[in-house]
Amino acid sequence: MRFHYHLQKIVDLKTTQKTHAEWMLSKAVGVLREEESSLTMLYEQKTKLQEELQEQSLSTTISSMRTAQFYISRLDERIRNQQGQIQAAQSEVEHTKNVLQNKMQDEKVWSMTREKAKLMFHSQLLKKEQDELDEMATVRFVNTAL
Repeated sequence: MRFHYHLQKIVDLKTTQKTHAEWMLSKAVGVLREEESSLTMLYEQKTKLQEELQEQSLSTTISSMRTAQFYISRLDERIRNQQGQIQAAQSEVEHTKNVLQNKMQDEKVWSMTREKAKLMFHSQLLKKEQDELDEMATVRFVNTAL
């Protein structure tokens, strides 16, 4: 006799939902890393431009210095925007972590319920076999006694 759990589709659904939540977390972490990489690039651009401006400060015109300063201020603005995007990505990562945690708990509850049903099935099967063996032993005893 084989074990068949009547709510197996629910267990499978919960497993699929957990897998989907894992995928979403992985995607959110990837977005966060891309945003952090973009921020690092912006900081590098700003540092490079400031170094170039400092090196050329004696031999450059005021208009080119103003242009460079304007570009630096635009980079500062982009850096602030990028920091906001990183914060949004971090909150998305936290949200997807919470969703995944809930899905994992849900799956665990359903899996444990399935395992309990399986253990109960096996214990009932063993009891049934034992009852049959007891019945056979009783019949043999009665037949030998007569």
